[in-house]
Amino acid sequence: VVPFFGTHPWYSDEYDGEGVLVKILEKYPEANVGEIGLDGTRSGHDALKIFKEQLDVASRMNRIASIHMVRSTDDVLSALKGHDIRTIIHSYDAPAGFVNAFVQRGCCLSISPRLFKKPIEKVRDIINSIPKDRLLLESDHCDGVMDMHEHICKVASVLEMNVFELSDIVSKNA
Repeated sequence: VVPFFGTHPWYSDEYDGEGVLVKILEKYPEANVGEIGLDGTRSGHDALKIFKEQLDVASRMNRIASIHMVRSTDDVLSALKGHDIRTIIHSYDAPAGFVNAFVQRGCCLSISPRLFKKPIEKVRDIINSIPKDRLLLESDHCDGVMDMHEHICKVASVLEMNVFELSDIVSKNA
């Protein structure tokens, strides 16, 4: 288990400042930063400023950042510009046309079972646009946690790929 610490955009009103995050990360050198980001439906006050501040901490401390992104694709891409940082876009569901921009900024894109609530054509476009070396899978689901075997099987089917091959690829990426 690798811990992640940060202020989720839903709770940005409770953000204690970067000093608290730095102290926690110093105490836990194996930890990373997240889930941080922006949510166009539910971010608190100063969410963009707080997101950028937490990205700066992750960058300075050479930590991975796990990013929450809902209806804020352009703002997240803009905030990532100029950061040399390893990132995971949590539960990626932005249009396939944005994938390359995230990949160019060093991001891995994590697919959750939630993506399958979209029309299958959009699901195929998104999943097939992600380079295999940037693909991650997660069990996070709006109805709780989905069985990972079931999720891997669904994604492998979309990719027309062997389940074991896909499992090996995402394990290496992780």
